[in-house]
Amino acid sequence: MSGNWIDLGIVAFYALGALGYGLWVSRRVRTSLDYTVAGRQLGMFALVGTLVMTEFNPSTMIWFGSISYTAGPRAAWLCLIFITGLGSYGLLVARRWQRLQAVSIAEMFEARYSLGLRRAVSLVTTVILTLFSSGYLIATSKTFSSALGLAPSGALVPGWITADRTLVWTALVISTTVLIFTWAGGLISVAFTDTASLVVTVVVLPILAISALQYAAPEPLFHSYGSVDPDPVLPLHFIVTLNVVILLCYPLAPWYGQRMFAARSEKTAFAAVGIAALATTLLYACGQVATLVYHGQHSGLEDPDQAVGGAINLFLGPGVRGLMLAMLFAVCQTTMSSIWNTTSAMMVRDFYKGWLRPDATDADQLRVGRKLTLVMGLITLLLCTTLLGKLLVVINLFGNTLFAAMFFPCVFGFLWWKASRRAATACLLLGWTLGLAVAIYANVLADPVVPYPVWARWIYVYLMPGICLVGILISHLDRPSAEEIRRRVSFFRRVGAPWVGARDFRKRELTP
Repeated sequence: MSGNWIDLGIVAFYALGALGYGLWVSRRVRTSLDYTVAGRQLGMFALVGTLVMTEFNPSTMIWFGSISYTAGPRAAWLCLIFITGLGSYGLLVARRWQRLQAVSIAEMFEARYSLGLRRAVSLVTTVILTLFSSGYLIATSKTFSSALGLAPSGALVPGWITADRTLVWTALVISTTVLIFTWAGGLISVAFTDTASLVVTVVVLPILAISALQYAAPEPLFHSYGSVDPDPVLPLHFIVTLNVVILLCYPLAPWYGQRMFAARSEKTAFAAVGIAALATTLLYACGQVATLVYHGQHSGLEDPDQAVGGAINLFLGPGVRGLMLAMLFAVCQTTMSSIWNTTSAMMVRDFYKGWLRPDATDADQLRVGRKLTLVMGLITLLLCTTLLGKLLVVINLFGNTLFAAMFFPCVFGFLWWKASRRAATACLLLGWTLGLAVAIYANVLADPVVPYPVWARWIYVYLMPGICLVGILISHLDRPSAEEIRRRVSFFRRVGAPWVGARDFRKRELTP
């Protein structure tokens, strides 16, 4: 037990240090742009740090560990999704988001299509982020409890709040600490604490992987998987589906868009995304190595989600384990703070100033942004402790389907001159309706353990590209109004000429 106290002391020291550092750099916040997009002055190191730590979230880490534990070496293919996701993001949209110089990704929909689409996208994105943030908080709380060997202690309030008391108190400590410095400093605090967290992560995760390999020697690395068939757990169609999901969803990821808006230059934005893709892949691979080795020592876990925490507890001694837990705290800290800050920026820009109070001053926006950050933190904690324990898979499917529906309006809107307002509206309506159907179907019939069941392949590999084809067809048949043409010209002047239809753009640009 003394080891646990040492580990908890290290975590507490890190948490207080992160809190103090976040509050210290928050002194730089003078305007609403400082709060939401760090004054558009993030350099390469800070941008790479916040991109990696935003992508390196606790939910994915635990899920990767679970799949590695049950499926074996084939799970190594999962790490390539970050090359797919961040690589495609960098090539397709990173520079264009940076050139847009917005605060919220929803602003792109007004600049390219209409104010109504901007508001619709902002509302849907806010709902998705609110649900996702609670899932991330649950994942981190589970890992902390497992790594420290804390046993379940029963429902917090029997008959009403069924979440385990240990998990609830863990979630409360994490969320409160993160909320304070996010509330105070916005993206400035988030980005600089992310950078400090990256340093801890780059040191600790390789130590975990190396310690696991040393623990297993001289046994063959994957000897415990000799008779394990990976197909039931990780079939090839699942890997394909996951890569398609990532390709469809990443261009619209609000946390990445916000960081592109905060980048000092488009060159910095593009290079940082590429570096982050490689770094994220390698860091997740370290965690996978540890859980693969852990299977050889404990192959009968009833809950594979405990594999990451079990590996930390087995392979690392007191002190080093505390550093690992501090890293997990850092991972959750960056994910939660990013989502809260992104959602706050979107609500202030798109609803408060864009709808309720168009004449709001910069000071008004800063004040309301901080209040909304506080509200988001409280909602996250409430959902984490009441509703979401049984619905995480449904939320994952639902949220990703809604994001995937925005692929045509976003990517084609950036890269194709003819992408029309009617086509974008049709794609959003079709995709969001499909998302609701997926949520209902998954809640009733889906296996609660499988994140992307077999039928999800039809959603993402076939139906979503089909919706894009519908958008292409409507755009070809559409006859845009003079106002829509003017909007397109203005948009592409901001973000750069489209890849397809550049000649049409140049001709229209020169037309009085």
